Amino acid sequence: MIIKKTNIINVLLIFISSVLIKPFYTYSEEFCDYQNKTPNVVKMIELIKVRLNISSLKCRYTSILINNDQIPPATFDFIYQGENYVRSREKIYPEELQRNAETNTPRNLLELLSKRLSKEKETESGFEIDYHYYYNGEFYIRYYPLDFDENEIIRIGATRYSDPSGPRCDPRWVLGYFGLNLGTNNGTGPFRKIQEFLDTPGPFFYYEQDKYKVLWHTTTYYLDKVSAKVNGTDKEEVDLEIWVDENGFIVKLQEGAFWTRRHGQDYVKKILGEGYSVNYDFPSYIWRIFEFHDIKEFDNGAQLPLRGVFYRGAYPINTSCFKTIKQEYDEGKINKVEMNIKVCAMCENITKPIKELIIHPEGLTVNVPLPENLFIPPKLSLERRFETEEEFFAYHQKQKEIKSISNKSFLYIPKKGIIFIISCLFLALILMYSFYRYFGWSFF
Repeated sequence: MIIKKTNIINVLLIFISSVLIKPFYTYSEEFCDYQNKTPNVVKMIELIKVRLNISSLKCRYTSILINNDQIPPATFDFIYQGENYVRSREKIYPEELQRNAETNTPRNLLELLSKRLSKEKETESGFEIDYHYYYNGEFYIRYYPLDFDENEIIRIGATRYSDPSGPRCDPRWVLGYFGLNLGTNNGTGPFRKIQEFLDTPGPFFYYEQDKYKVLWHTTTYYLDKVSAKVNGTDKEEVDLEIWVDENGFIVKLQEGAFWTRRHGQDYVKKILGEGYSVNYDFPSYIWRIFEFHDIKEFDNGAQLPLRGVFYRGAYPINTSCFKTIKQEYDEGKINKVEMNIKVCAMCENITKPIKELIIHPEGLTVNVPLPENLFIPPKLSLERRFETEEEFFAYHQKQKEIKSISNKSFLYIPKKGIIFIISCLFLALILMYSFYRYFGWSFF
C-alpha cells in the first residue's frame, strides 16, 4: 500500500498542531454545580486547600503603593494565627518632621537664643497608627502616644477606620484571603477566605489555558446590617478565579463578575445582540487581581509567596459609553444586570497595578504555634470606642490641642515674639546711645 505524500504532510500538520499549538488555547472546559463536581474540580479544590494550609505566620514585610509619590514604602511586623492578627510598625517620623529637623538647626546666636527660650516641642502634624489588632472578630487600634496618653487604646466600632498611611497591603492576601475589605481601610471585614468560599453553594467552572489550570466559583453572601449599610445592599455576589501553574502553585486570583458564567450565553447574547463574540470569558469585569511571585513551599505542601502585586480594575463611569448605558437604566429600559453586561461588553475597562507586598525571608516562621497573648489587645487604663469617624476626629483634635498646650511652659513665648522683643531692645539701646552722644541725655 502506497501512502500519498499529501497524506503524510496532513498527518504531520495534525500532529504538530496537537502538540505545539494546542497548549496556547483553551482546550478543556467543564461546568458543574455544587452537588455534582467533576473529578478535575474536586482535584483543584483539594490542591488549593493544601496550598493554603497555613495556620500561623510571623514575618516582616514592606508595603509599596505603586505610582504614589505622596506615601513612601513602609515596613511592618506581622503575626497571624487562626483568624487573629497583629500588624505593627515602630515609631514613625513623617517626612515633614524629618525636613523640619534638618532645617531647624540654629544658624546664628539670635536663632539659638530664640530656640532655647521658646522651648518649642516638635510634634506630629497628624497621627500615626502604631498597632492594629484583629482579635476574635473585633478590630482595635493603638496609637503611638504623641497625641494620646500612653495608657490609652482606641477601639473603632465603625466598619471603616482612618489610616494616615493610606490603605496598605494586607499580608492575608498571600494566605488565602480576598475581597474588597483587604484593599480598603476596612478593619472589621467581612473577610473572605478561599478555603471556606470553595465550600459554599454555587456553580463551578474549570478550564485549562496555556500552562495554567483555572477554577472559577461563584456564590452569594448575605451581609450584616453594618456591612449592608457600607455596601448599599444586603447581599454580595462573589466570583473568584484561582489560577494554578504547571508546578501546582497558586499564582493568581481574579475577582470580578463573569456574566456569561452567571447567567448563561443565551441570556447575554439576547442583551447584546449581534456583533459580539460571547463566551465564558466575555463579557466580564475584573475588579481585583492578586498575582503571586517567589513562592516558597513547606513540608506540608503549603505555599507562601514572598512577593505579591495587587491590581485594581477601573469601572468606566466617566466615559460617554457608560453615561449612555446608564441613561437607559435610569429611564427604566434595562435592569441593573443588563446595564452591567452592556458596560462590560461595550466600554473599555482598565486594570492597573496599585500595591506591592514584599515579605522579608529573614525571621520568617510558618505553621509554628504562637502564644495567644500576643494577639490580645492590652488591657489599659483608658479605653474609648468610636462609632463614627466624626467622633474619632473630634476626639483626636481635642487631644492634640491639650497635648500642645501641656508641652508649653508658662514662660513659653513664640519664636516671632522673641525676635520682636530682642529687636525692640536692640533699637532702644541704639536710641539711648544716640541721645547720650548728641544731646548729653543720660537715662542712668
